[in-house]
Amino acid sequence: MLSGKIKPKQLKSVNKTLLCRKGESIPILGMSNFSFSLCDPDNVFEQQMLVGKFEGDIGILGVDFLKKYKGVVNFQNETLKIGKQNFPLSENPKTLFRCARIRLSDTIKIPPDTEFCCTGYIQGKLGTKYGLVEPKQIVNVNGLLMAKTLVDPKKEKIVISLLNLTNRSVKINRNTCIANLEPVESVHQVEPHSKTQTKSSKLPEHLAILLDKSSNQLNGKEKKKIESLLLEFEDIFMKPDGKLGQTDLVEHSIDTGCESPIKVPPRRLSPKQEKEIVEQELD
Repeated sequence: MLSGKIKPKQLKSVNKTLLCRKGESIPILGMSNFSFSLCDPDNVFEQQMLVGKFEGDIGILGVDFLKKYKGVVNFQNETLKIGKQNFPLSENPKTLFRCARIRLSDTIKIPPDTEFCCTGYIQGKLGTKYGLVEPKQIVNVNGLLMAKTLVDPKKEKIVISLLNLTNRSVKINRNTCIANLEPVESVHQVEPHSKTQTKSSKLPEHLAILLDKSSNQLNGKEKKKIESLLLEFEDIFMKPDGKLGQTDLVEHSIDTGCESPIKVPPRRLSPKQEKEIVEQELD
């Protein structure tokens, strides 16, 4: 049985009476088929239900529902088991079903090569103080990156940061599930460590050569600043083996539209063209 604002046209009239625990009759508006979920929005049940006017809970599941889905009620743990899932029968934090989804509050369109902040709402409940935002597959499929952040599961809306790494705009419709909210038992604060604490105070040989070549006209104080800068960012300079390293976060691509990519050698310039280019560079 469900309560709420339901149009009478959606209901089928029935000749039935329900009694509450005090023996009072509950007015029945009609019967209809409903789709609903228990905590987990991805697990949907279909059931024919009576609709009546009453105060309190949103709905009451009857014995017919338990028989149809082979539900087992565990009164000791205060849970309802359907298949392999356990659903809480109370809002005790120890028995809350730890499943929550994050859905977009509005339809968004992210421009190419852009970081975009949007709002989402939490669907479901967690029994923990913090929740960790974990992106769904739809984020990766569209070429997006989502920042994993700690959020308060009790908040109605949260801010989500998305980065579009593609050369095209990406549109995601309102109410799309873009992330899971995983429970976090505890959060520990760690004292920050500066980069110079974990690195050697001595400049590597290949950077020492670079410093000598670029600091001929600098005084001692200025040279010391350059040395500190090289030490701080020594990991971004090419090492003696000639390798710069690589990243797996971004994959470069060239959009050629409907045409197939081609490869041709560069054409030689005439002496006149070479002279013009040299003059332009000198100017």
